[in-house]
Amino acid sequence: MPAWGNSRVWRVLDTDFTEGARFFGLWDAWLQDIRPHRLLHYVALVPSPPDATGMLAGLPTDGRLAQYAAELAAREWQGLAPGFHRLELSAGRILLTVCVGPLQETLREQQFMADTVLLAGRNELDGPPVWDRWNLKALARLCRRGTTFQ
Repeated sequence: MPAWGNSRVWRVLDTDFTEGARFFGLWDAWLQDIRPHRLLHYVALVPSPPDATGMLAGLPTDGRLAQYAAELAAREWQGLAPGFHRLELSAGRILLTVCVGPLQETLREQQFMADTVLLAGRNELDGPPVWDRWNLKALARLCRRGTTFQ
């Protein structure tokens, strides 16, 4: 059984959204789960708007992932400004919130408790870990007892 078990809502905080591969995989797994009337809320933190063309280019051109990519591509994705952008997908079963801005700032602005946190590795620009004590403190505030980290 997937990590979400019988939960009606599962909240994922992705601190390293990049090309969205984890998002598309989780979207597919969520919709393949046979229990109806459930919501996956996926919050993606990004320092700058993701490139929709690059995100979608790596996906298959047929099958379920291609359908998800087409649905996302049909949404207002280009030119995302700093701030929060919410997209409802798959007839309301998937909610994608893209938070554009500095990590510490976007972490502090979150107002929900994550069930799963997908961690970023290293800052690609200058190499040191992005998880200093201030970012960890802001992240911990968003976790409930039992939150899983990946």
